[in-house]
Amino acid sequence: MLHAAICCEGTLVMHARRVLAIAGLAMMPGFAAAQTIRGVVVDPTSQSIPGVVVLLLDSASAVVARDLSDERGAFFLTAVGAGSYRVRTLRIGFAPVTSAPARLELDEETTQRVVLTGLPFRLDTVRVAARSICETRPDSAAATHAVWEQVRSALMATELSAGSGAMSARFVSYDRVIDPLRRGRVKSQMYQLTSGLTARPWTSASAEQLSRTGYVVEEMNAVVYYAPDVAVLLSETFASDHCFRLTASRDPALIGIALEPTPERSAISGIEGTMWLDRRTSELREFVFRYTNIPYPQRTGDAGGDVALARMKNGAWVISAWSIRMPVLRVRTVPSSGFSIRSRRAAETRVDEVRVKGGELALVVRGPDTLWARPPLAFDGRIVDSLTGRGIAATQIALRGTMLRAKTDALGRFRLTDVLPGEYAVDVTTPSLHAVGASHTVEHAFTDPAAAATIRVPSGEQVALARCGNVADGIVSGRVVLSDGSDPPREARDARVVAQWDIETPTGKRPGLKEAHTDARGHYMICGVPLETTIQLFASNDSASAEPLALHVNRRLVVADFTLDRSADRGATLVGAVLSDVNAQPFADVEVAIPALDRNAFTNDQGQYRLAEIPAGTHLVVVRRIGYRAVTDSISFAAHQTIERTFELGRVQLLDTIAVTAPLDRDFEAHRRLGLGRFYTRADMEKMEQRTTSAVLAQMLGIRIQVGTGKIAWVTTSRGRDRPDSPPACYSNVYLGRLQVYSGRPEEPRFDVNSIRTADIEAIEYYASPMQVPLKYATGAECGVLVIHLRGYEPKKP
Repeated sequence: MLHAAICCEGTLVMHARRVLAIAGLAMMPGFAAAQTIRGVVVDPTSQSIPGVVVLLLDSASAVVARDLSDERGAFFLTAVGAGSYRVRTLRIGFAPVTSAPARLELDEETTQRVVLTGLPFRLDTVRVAARSICETRPDSAAATHAVWEQVRSALMATELSAGSGAMSARFVSYDRVIDPLRRGRVKSQMYQLTSGLTARPWTSASAEQLSRTGYVVEEMNAVVYYAPDVAVLLSETFASDHCFRLTASRDPALIGIALEPTPERSAISGIEGTMWLDRRTSELREFVFRYTNIPYPQRTGDAGGDVALARMKNGAWVISAWSIRMPVLRVRTVPSSGFSIRSRRAAETRVDEVRVKGGELALVVRGPDTLWARPPLAFDGRIVDSLTGRGIAATQIALRGTMLRAKTDALGRFRLTDVLPGEYAVDVTTPSLHAVGASHTVEHAFTDPAAAATIRVPSGEQVALARCGNVADGIVSGRVVLSDGSDPPREARDARVVAQWDIETPTGKRPGLKEAHTDARGHYMICGVPLETTIQLFASNDSASAEPLALHVNRRLVVADFTLDRSADRGATLVGAVLSDVNAQPFADVEVAIPALDRNAFTNDQGQYRLAEIPAGTHLVVVRRIGYRAVTDSISFAAHQTIERTFELGRVQLLDTIAVTAPLDRDFEAHRRLGLGRFYTRADMEKMEQRTTSAVLAQMLGIRIQVGTGKIAWVTTSRGRDRPDSPPACYSNVYLGRLQVYSGRPEEPRFDVNSIRTADIEAIEYYASPMQVPLKYATGAECGVLVIHLRGYEPKKP
């Protein structure tokens, strides 16, 4: 089955002479005589063969010297003394060949021309059927032994290459932290460019020490993981501690030789793994191993490592990549299902993270010649919209845990160079995602640089809708920065952004108000802004503010960024809510004013108000609504400051003072001519001035008056009252001119009509049925509508 016929065509001694200079040195103190063999390895056509391991064996078959043939096929061996020696050649892809014994005298130098002929050793003819052997001896299973000799040839060539001082190399060494719960994703990574060429990618103990103490040991309260270097793998101690067998791969181009500790080493930590060879060339490609006989938590962290090898242009061999994975354990206290008090919490050891040390060889040179260069590792891909599939330009790409960054071109393409293979979290920030303070993260396994990635990301509008609960209205989002001399300006954290607009109601305009605070990166989002509406945006914090911005909301998501400026001369802002002192429900249409400045604002449906551009100083703030006791508060304001105040209003029994109102609504006569309701004019009121307002209203058809304690009275409709299934009292909506003072909400205090004197009434209109109510009063008019028009006069003193 095996074909290996390589021989040496004679051992041709070109000349045998003493070198007088060397002999002279040998007679001097401190120098010893040396016996050397210089030679060249060629093929039958006299072509030089580089990368051949040449061993010098003594009479006991012990290796006393070794060398690797260079590009010219030359080698140089030095013996320790006179004696009988043989030359043994190890060439990857061929069976080892040993020459006939030759006598080498003391202080003698000879030259040898070794011609290698014969057929290559064909791994593709080897069947994976050999039994496991527990030592690599010539009398062991033939196939396994033959493959192991190919492994030894590659390892020895690698070790001899690293010992050559003529070559220099550069490689990237790295330290990683891997998340064991996220498919091995890189959490953090540091790397540096290092020079050197070595067969010891990591610090390894001797083969004898590893055999004695194991590969995973506890030192100084820390767990230390040792990995075998080339010298350990080539040692007789390593071979005697392991069993070997051939194994197949899913890749038919590979064949493996698996190794595992011998049965008697089951009580000590060790390694098991597979060395994979190319079936066609017999070249060793990779050694993958894992640690054995270690505690269970460490096994869950995939403790192990791998080494990759490559042949250089001059026939020499190098370790091109290596890594070792070391789980870090942490003891945690977790709840227990036990019944006793002591057993309710138990200690559990888990893998907290996996640390990886490794390296990637980048370049090997000798003088001006490049002997080996790693193909450039570049992560290429394209960022596309998840809905349209179009490329997204100006997108920021970052590999989390590293310093690697890129930006897409006009077609959405990107390239990240010098990316080490591994599992990464890729953070993607498109312009629209940046506008809403979001980014998109995908998991990506970078293993094949030739495979470009296509990453689909949602739009900023999709993210905003998801955050706002898929509202039907518009969304305003953006970023707020602080202009304080830094370049670029830093983010303004916990700044307030307010959107304000006018809402048209039957009684006039009512303020619309929404606000949001910026997050740690200065981003904000305001949900539920009306579409096709022009809004005013205000941004500020306690020390700076921005110019107000008028923005027309013409699409689902609009973006507005602000820069806060401390130097701008802007006033303070008063914000808050007005609530009922009875049930803490919000009040709409309450006036919040600073009379001395002639500044005021009204609350919205949620009782919120905003009064801006207040000059610095102490000002009296008045909160008032007809039918309620006014609230006053003296507040000190500073420039740029935003002050929050919540006010509570309570009912008054009688309206002692009434603000000056506008003239009688011109629509009153139009409603009266239409004749759908009941109407009293001033002439009618003068006949009943001595009566209470509730008594006057009781004269109107369709009105019922419900009386409370004292003189309190409320208006209800008489519709359906005589039916046995009639509902409880149905209280009518009440307007004072255009101002709605009662809207019929269950949580709202009912309006006392006797809080208004008949002498203060200019006219009354009442609509018992929703079919009669004019459009301007139509909202929530199921129980009828009472409109009281007040006379204009100066307020009375208390």
